Amino acid sequence: MEGLKMKEIRYTLGNSPLWHSLYLDFDLSDNEIHDDTMLANLITEELRRTGIQESAKRVKVLDERNNEIAHSDDISEVNKLKFGSDETEQS
Repeated sequence: MEGLKMKEIRYTLGNSPLWHSLYLDFDLSDNEIHDDTMLANLITEELRRTGIQESAKRVKVLDERNNEIAHSDDISEVNKLKFGSDETEQS
């Protein structure tokens, strides 16, 4: 299977209901696509690089076609990142 290109991370900060977007161009290997710890670390590193000190809470990771790769209601919790889209989740 070929890796995916992560193009956008949508996130909330702390308990805020407001969504923010971080745009990037990052190729995910097959291992990274299904590794919640790796994706959580990538998201945290990108936020810190942009000067955001507060932690992301809710997260959606989108590919180049705006399809959801992964999402989490609390990225700080281990094994909470779900892969693929959840048709019932509202943003």
